[in-house]
Amino acid sequence: MEEYHPSTIKVEEFMQTDLFTVQKDDIIRLVAELMDWRKIRYMPVEDEKGQIVGLVTSRLLLRHFVRQNIPGEKEVTCVDDIMIKEPITISPETTIKEALELMRSKKIGCLPVVKELELVGIVTEMDFLRISSRLIDREK
Repeated sequence: MEEYHPSTIKVEEFMQTDLFTVQKDDIIRLVAELMDWRKIRYMPVEDEKGQIVGLVTSRLLLRHFVRQNIPGEKEVTCVDDIMIKEPITISPETTIKEALELMRSKKIGCLPVVKELELVGIVTEMDFLRISSRLIDREK
């Protein structure tokens, strides 16, 4: 029997591929509504070619809405004003061990997955909870 090595599992085997994305000129309130509706914490920002240009997180939205009520703060209305520009990305061939180490070292909660400049998926901390659960169940 071949020995099982979970650390060699590729990201493409468990990444989320049913993605909602937004564009830089979308209104922040719309993005917040979409994220709430889909119950997601990370929203990739794409250009018209399907290439990732940014990332909106629930933490960025929270910060935006808190600052909105502070007198003297500049008016911010579109995604481009708050998004993380040039987010860290990985390829579908990245192993889960490499992805986990990258997320841990950079203290980030997700990694957009890019193949030939096109966004093809996303890996979040929830995916790691799901795969950890499967690995634990397999040990029983």
